[in-house]
Amino acid sequence: MSERLSAAEQIVSRLSVTRETILERTGDLAEAPPAASTLLPAYRQFLAIVEQAPDGLRVEDICRVLNTGMESKHTESPRAKVERMVARGVLVEPGAGLFTLPQPSRMDTTAQRQTG
Repeated sequence: MSERLSAAEQIVSRLSVTRETILERTGDLAEAPPAASTLLPAYRQFLAIVEQAPDGLRVEDICRVLNTGMESKHTESPRAKVERMVARGVLVEPGAGLFTLPQPSRMDTTAQRQTG
């Protein structure tokens, strides 16, 4: 069993290196975050809540909207989910514990003005 796990980990490692190499070669390092439709329902729910707050929210605010408890046993699961969303590029964390939608970069905004 451990041999199979080790072999699988090696394959994942090689695929990761290959992916990074392709992204470097194509100049496409800034990947688009996953579409909301590909997220699981709980993640879509969090995304919908954060979309309503342009200045961002803290996990406690999200729990308040969801009407869950405010104790750590109720906030740790949502905190882990929004941290995963940050890791995947769906949300950003501009300040400690503050979560918001990613803002388009200046280059994207300038390009849109020039083409629009």
